[in-house]
Amino acid sequence: MTDQMNSGETNRSLSRGKGMPSLGYRRKKDTGTWHWHPNCSDWPTKDFFTRERKPEPLNGQLCKECKDRHK
Repeated sequence: MTDQMNSGETNRSLSRGKGMPSLGYRRKKDTGTWHWHPNCSDWPTKDFFTRERKPEPLNGQLCKECKDRHK
């Protein structure tokens, strides 16, 4: 699966288990960090790549704040 570029906020809602709605994974155009929690202080809202599945380690790193919020 390839990453998709978005220039603005998306309304797409995906399911990721635990009954929690998901907007997928997002990465700002100029960084390698993937976010998945919309309450993250660094949650991308414009000029971001998005994907439905968890990124492989070779495609960047996962956000620590998102991981902490998801617990």
